[in-house]
Amino acid sequence: MTPELQLVIAAARVRPSPLAMDRIAQILAGTLDWSLVLALAAAHSVRPPVLKNLAAFMPTGQRDRLQSECAAISAHNLLLAGELAHVMTALTNAGIPALAFKGPVLAQQLHGDVTLREFSDLDIQAPRHLIWQAVEILRPLGYECELGRGGRAAEAYLDSECELMLTHPAGHSVDLHWAFSASFYRPFPLLVPSHPQSVQLFGAEIRTFSPADCALFAIGHFYRHGCWSAKGVADTAAVLERLSSDQWLQVLDAAAAMGCRRMVLFAARAAVHFHQARLPPAAGIGPGSGPKWLAGAVAACERMIVNSTAGTPGAIPRLRLRLSQIDSPLARIRHATHWLVAPRKALWLSHPKPALLLHCLTHPLADRRP
Repeated sequence: MTPELQLVIAAARVRPSPLAMDRIAQILAGTLDWSLVLALAAAHSVRPPVLKNLAAFMPTGQRDRLQSECAAISAHNLLLAGELAHVMTALTNAGIPALAFKGPVLAQQLHGDVTLREFSDLDIQAPRHLIWQAVEILRPLGYECELGRGGRAAEAYLDSECELMLTHPAGHSVDLHWAFSASFYRPFPLLVPSHPQSVQLFGAEIRTFSPADCALFAIGHFYRHGCWSAKGVADTAAVLERLSSDQWLQVLDAAAAMGCRRMVLFAARAAVHFHQARLPPAAGIGPGSGPKWLAGAVAACERMIVNSTAGTPGAIPRLRLRLSQIDSPLARIRHATHWLVAPRKALWLSHPKPALLLHCLTHPLADRRP
């Protein structure tokens, strides 16, 4: 791993741990290509925290450039935070118990400032039986759905996938979720949020995850595609550090019930490895601790982060890493088979009839544990 990438990872937390600050100081003592540092920060979507932590050490030209980029990010984030308040108010007034996650609410929860985390869209969860009603409520606000309503294929799509993308003429989008993972990515530790909490955005009260549910989602998201991103690792570390010992045990119990306790251990070990995260004592995770598979998974995660600047890591290495985090060997076989043959969103949108046929053949493999 190059010193530039090591620096970006260490500075990707808004509030680095003391050990991470020591690591930053060690790297800064050497020679750095600051243009590469900025390129990596952009590629991993961690420019605001990198600016916050490294501005005092940057050459003037690179600092001015990054400040300009972060000003644009701040304006974008504030615009989307205001739009989220507008959208959530419309859904709530219509009686839909919507819940926002990721995006501005996670930035507010973790940092108290929506400008300190990069995000590109809005994510909202609603009960599955109210999804089409939510689509109709948001249509007068300018949002158009990528999938037409009605028919067997549209209902089967809800079984297979987890979200609909609603686009706005202004250029932003809302991902409207009824689940947190497509069926071919399960097991996923979070099915239904248990005790939603609220954050204040622009005077609106926005329902979002409790700390335990936030951790479960972060762990599942990390399992799916966050583990080759410096942003994914940093977000996961920040979320896990918020947990009390009791909440940590809740997370472990919920994940174990879904057959993915190993996902929790992997996410925790990665948080400690990359960010020296201070986890609750109940976690029992420290540098170098844990079984052999866990060390191998973290090493694979590190290789993916190193290679991610060339694009998304290969499908088979990603599948291998995910399979290592599923508790049951039988569940691993079922997951691998389902993942390899299930229809993807692009097929549903372009050729719904073949997608429906493929779905009928493969959906019995889906993990539907309560």
